Amino acid sequence: MVLNKRKYPFFFGGSPYKIQKTTLNGNRFFFNRVKVMDTEVGMNGTVVQWGIVATGGIAAKFAQACNFESNRSGKSIIAAVASRSLDKALDFAQKWSIPRAYGSYEELFADPLITAVYIATPHSSHPELSIQALKAGKAVLCEKPVAITLKDFLPVIQTARECKLFFMEAMWMKFNPCF
Repeated sequence: MVLNKRKYPFFFGGSPYKIQKTTLNGNRFFFNRVKVMDTEVGMNGTVVQWGIVATGGIAAKFAQACNFESNRSGKSIIAAVASRSLDKALDFAQKWSIPRAYGSYEELFADPLITAVYIATPHSSHPELSIQALKAGKAVLCEKPVAITLKDFLPVIQTARECKLFFMEAMWMKFNPCF
């Protein structure tokens, strides 16, 4: 089968989305992301819209892997990023073509379009942020370690069970493919 580069640019390193223009709305930064082709969607018929919590090195590796998967299958996209600093969130969003940037984690958790979050903050804040995200109705992929002690870990699992939401600790051998 020969693929048409114009119809399927993501097979040739392109993206199913293009950035049209940017606007500043209050303290949120938006890229207008325009779909330029149809892509396959997830098993339940929806695209997983990821929110990245933090903007450090491991978050950049996740963004790279997620963008690769988005280009390959279209089953997930990075829809937002949050940092304690709006400037850092804006820089990260621009670098990785992420449509929304927030200056607080709570704003990202309140975003109704986000279906799952990747928590990449320093490990001391993982339990607290995981619980906040779960209570906000988001599935969570949390960078390791989720917690240092069992006492900190059990409330996270209990919250995930109570909310009937997916929670998983990220392991580099599964979530950071070599490029």
